[in-house]
Amino acid sequence: MKYAVGIVTGWILMLVCMYSMPVFTGHGTGSVLLTLTSWLPVEINIDLLNIIVRKSTHFILYGALAVLLWRVLRKVKYAKQLAWMIATGCGVFDELCQSFIPSRTGVWYDVVIDSTGAFLFLLLASAIWNRKGKNAHAKEEGYV
Repeated sequence: MKYAVGIVTGWILMLVCMYSMPVFTGHGTGSVLLTLTSWLPVEINIDLLNIIVRKSTHFILYGALAVLLWRVLRKVKYAKQLAWMIATGCGVFDELCQSFIPSRTGVWYDVVIDSTGAFLFLLLASAIWNRKGKNAHAKEEGYV
């Protein structure tokens, strides 16, 4: 349990540090993407790719945070709802912090993306764990 709490704490610190660094600004990631795609024989809209990569990262990282939180809180009543609220709260905190950093901009729609990622990842993880639980029960009963 203490390792799980450490992992969640580390994940949150990684998110706060990552989204506070100038390299993760739109310009910073755009430069990296331009370098990575410069060898391709086709022209790519770097601005569009940059938006897709950056917003997908929000979605995935906060979704993973919610699942980690849910697993840590699994013995608490309403663990999934609490995990979703904490992950969303971390997204709000992250955007508020970014609004005070000169090279960053905190925007409300990133919180929506973070919250949606958390919600959908929890739905998916819940479905997977419920299915695993049913399969384990079926094996015990000799149905599988």
